[in-house]
Amino acid sequence: MGAGPKGMFVAAVASGSSAARAKLRPGDIVTAFDDMPVATPRELALAVADHPTGGVVRLRIWHDGRLARIRVRLPLRDWVS
Repeated sequence: MGAGPKGMFVAAVASGSSAARAKLRPGDIVTAFDDMPVATPRELALAVADHPTGGVVRLRIWHDGRLARIRVRLPLRDWVS
């Protein structure tokens, strides 16, 4: 039996978030962010932090047992001083 896809397991998706609008669901596994492989939550967080806010990125995910590609608009970050 294989180990399954390597990536970041999605445990929860906030209602109304960019991820929810892109149809990302709990149980999905994110395997790439803009064609860059990700295997851990830290790798995904660093990739998101390095990308401009408000931009659209491509995610490669395992969803319902098959590979899918989705587009997600990164939200604008609110900075509080």
